[in-house]
Amino acid sequence: MARLSLEDLIAEVLSQSDMAAATATREAFVSQADIIRKINLELSELYDLLVTTWADYAIRHPAPTITTVADQDHYLLPDGFFKLRGLWEVDGSSRLPVPAIPFHRLHWGSAPGAGRILEIHMVPEFTPLVDLREEVNWGTDFSLPWGWEDMVIQGAAARILEKEESDPTPALTRKAQVRARILSAAPTRDESAPEQIIDVQRDLDRLLLDSSCTDELESTLRYCISGRLIYIREE
Repeated sequence: MARLSLEDLIAEVLSQSDMAAATATREAFVSQADIIRKINLELSELYDLLVTTWADYAIRHPAPTITTVADQDHYLLPDGFFKLRGLWEVDGSSRLPVPAIPFHRLHWGSAPGAGRILEIHMVPEFTPLVDLREEVNWGTDFSLPWGWEDMVIQGAAARILEKEESDPTPALTRKAQVRARILSAAPTRDESAPEQIIDVQRDLDRLLLDSSCTDELESTLRYCISGRLIYIREE
């Protein structure tokens, strides 16, 4: 895992764009603030690449919670919410999955009673780096796998070279190579339990033995996300 700070990334980007030693010349073309902006643009691209693999590279811990209020069926999503990975009702020491419903079913059922606790397991939005000592972890316990930072470095260097009216092609080519490698490696984070494998025989046996059984207990609550709100209904 690479423990990289913003300061580390700036040094690498300047080295790749051949501006590490020429401070006065470099600042005539690009300020440190502009370099940081370019790095954050590249980091946000890498972040989107990783979180859309659904391999849980950035999950907020601890999970934010919602406690229901009587006669209310909608709540603001937590600050920084980007994607939902799971909604669970906390029932004592147990956690029950809460299934989703489509928007057109929001008029079914009723608002839940007060005091129901829901855990929101979420991917947070990308947060730009600001402090030079700040590390790339996106507000979670995530550490960037070693070597993947090169996509950011090459991309930011290409932006600087383009602004300087130099040829960014070599840097863009290297960025594309690293990006392809990440796309190949990122989706299968847990090789022991790939999501595409389904135990069909187990499900068939359960169906034949008891047509009313389900794989696991689930909450009586249902949810639907719309805009900045999450709707909670009880069916």
